[in-house]
Amino acid sequence: MPLHPATGLFLLMRWMWPHAPGGMTELARETGLSRSNLYEAFNEEGNPSLETTLKLLKAFAVDLAAKPHSEPEAD
Repeated sequence: MPLHPATGLFLLMRWMWPHAPGGMTELARETGLSRSNLYEAFNEEGNPSLETTLKLLKAFAVDLAAKPHSEPEAD
C-alpha cells in the first residue's frame, strides 16, 4: 500500500519535535499554537491543517516547495 505524500512530512515533524530546543513550550511560543494543539497535531490520528503545518515547518527552519509534475517521456 503506497504512503500518502504527506506521510514523509508528518514523520519528519514527528521526529523533530522532541528535538526542538526548549521542548513543546518553546515550540508553542514560536508557532503561536497552544501545547494542546501541538500534541493534537503530532498525535498518531492528528490531521494538522496546512496553516499549522507551515507554522511548524517555519519553527523547524524547513522549507516546503512545490514543483510541477514532470511529463513522462514518450517511448
